Amino acid sequence: MLKSIIVDMLKHIDQDTANRFEDMYVEVSGQTDQEQIADANNFWRIQLSSLSVSTIDARTCLDDDLSVTSWMTYFKTEVMPVIREHRLPNRE
Repeated sequence: MLKSIIVDMLKHIDQDTANRFEDMYVEVSGQTDQEQIADANNFWRIQLSSLSVSTIDARTCLDDDLSVTSWMTYFKTEVMPVIREHRLPNRE
């Protein structure tokens, strides 16, 4: 569920960004919302920490204890701008 939400959100950046995420991210079926959020957060924390610039503000917003709606809000306002600027996710 969360993977498809993220893909749809990333399409607002561009289709290539959404496609890279869809190819790279493995969603585990049967997970609770909180488990899906935690897994997505781990993926994005790794991506953000691979950059040579500070991403602490964006990574701080990746809170495992948020509701899906709140998580989506923070992802859109705080994380997506960094994704856009640095063309994440990066396969390297």
